[in-house]
Amino acid sequence: MPALPFPPRHRAARLSLPLLCLAWPLLAAAAPPPSTPPSTPASPPAAPTLDQAIAAQRAALAAESPAATPMGQALVESIRLSELRLCGPLREDRVDCIVRLESGLGGAYQTYRFQRRDGAWILLPLADLAPPAPSRTQAQAQALLRADLLLRAPRLDDTEQRGRYERAAASLIVSALEGCELDRDEGRVSCDVGMRLPEGDDQATLRFVPQADGTWRLDPPR
Repeated sequence: MPALPFPPRHRAARLSLPLLCLAWPLLAAAAPPPSTPPSTPASPPAAPTLDQAIAAQRAALAAESPAATPMGQALVESIRLSELRLCGPLREDRVDCIVRLESGLGGAYQTYRFQRRDGAWILLPLADLAPPAPSRTQAQAQALLRADLLLRAPRLDDTEQRGRYERAAASLIVSALEGCELDRDEGRVSCDVGMRLPEGDDQATLRFVPQADGTWRLDPPR
């Protein structure tokens, strides 16, 4: 097996924050509202804008039952959506997005599901959603890994190892992309990645950073 720069497979830790506890009424698991016939144009927007996402969150908060105490209600109302980092591909009328929530207690990243209904975006009150990842077909993850190996290869002094990197860069195939989890502190997505390499199969837990333009970056940077 080649000594490639992929860390051993491990399960990414789930992080909990007081902010997420405060947001639980909004994120509590619930059955999705019944779908309605699409009333949008033939080519609807693939994802909400930041302003539309904020409006959807505020509407969802307004629809929730008041908190038990005025202080609790004030804390819930202080939660605001400050960033729409990346949205996954539109599936029918729904899309999952990585967002950042802010409150007086700090900030955290979360996966929200939005639904397009009657020409507007609404927020579905679902919890524990898997985050968007570098495409279900693994094509994006494969391209990122090949590009990373291609950049690393010329820096190696060992000729044999450099050759392994170059062969892997030309033929590496991502065979699985599973168990993706969101780092709630930094907004990175960790996935268990299966790889087919010239010398045999391998697997590792790799981290991907969603970019504002909808693309991904392999983490950590060189």
